[in-house]
Amino acid sequence: MWNRAAEDAAIEFVIAHEAEHGRTASDSRGRSAAGDVVSDGDPVIEVKPHGGSARWSDLWLVTLQVAVTT
Repeated sequence: MWNRAAEDAAIEFVIAHEAEHGRTASDSRGRSAAGDVVSDGDPVIEVKPHGGSARWSDLWLVTLQVAVTT
């Protein structure tokens, strides 16, 4: 189940994590980037928040996500 609030919180966490490590990151959802966050440390970061009943279940990636990471 997709939850916008959970995704927003996860994106904010990743952006803060990147900043703590001296990298500039921004939310790239809705733009042409393959992932959710663009960072100068890792060009594209895909964020997949999981919790509740989805915790410990399989996480499926779409073809573009796999192609970008390989």
